[in-house]
Amino acid sequence: MKVLERLFHRASPVAPAVRASGPCLHVTMVPRWNSVADMGHEEAVSSFTCEACHAGFTAAEGRALRETEAERLRQLRP
Repeated sequence: MKVLERLFHRASPVAPAVRASGPCLHVTMVPRWNSVADMGHEEAVSSFTCEACHAGFTAAEGRALRETEAERLRQLRP
């Protein structure tokens, strides 16, 4: 692998960012649908998954988290 990195002048992979201490704020919620035909329709979302911690949420829980996202992010400011 190092030979290819040198050949293509690629830097070594960067270590993943260290997550701040404390509970996950669940600000990157990815919707899931039961069928392809429903994709893109907010009212048809069946569940949500947090990209940061991979926790799963029901549709109602995900919508509630999305509604309070701005408030939770404001709490991070000193």
